[in-house]
Amino acid sequence: MLGALVCGNFGKPLREQRAMVRDWAILVALLFAYEYSRGIADQLGTRVHLTAIRDIDRFLFFDNDPNVWVQNHFNVSRKVSWYELPLAVVYMTHFVFPVAIAVILWLRNRHEWDRYMRRFALLLGAGVA
Repeated sequence: MLGALVCGNFGKPLREQRAMVRDWAILVALLFAYEYSRGIADQLGTRVHLTAIRDIDRFLFFDNDPNVWVQNHFNVSRKVSWYELPLAVVYMTHFVFPVAIAVILWLRNRHEWDRYMRRFALLLGAGVA
């Protein structure tokens, strides 16, 4: 999507092209930080927290793991069901929609884009932490 934005900005004045690079550089840096933060825990000497969320789920659901319960009750035949492809597509949209919304806002309303990006950057930063 960002590649399409760059192509759409081709031929515009240099000032606008610089503004685009400046505006989107923070998002690109945060996305890289988010992506590379998964492997950096070993280098920092900290453990990856593998069981904390599972333990919270078990506490909330009376010592049952809700993920295991759903898999046992909805995938009884162990075959791919008709509804799994649409659900996988819906799951994948959470990677595409935030950036698509940012591109649309950047093209239409810079003030709203700025407000959206501040919140999105906060969310990505929290994910890295």
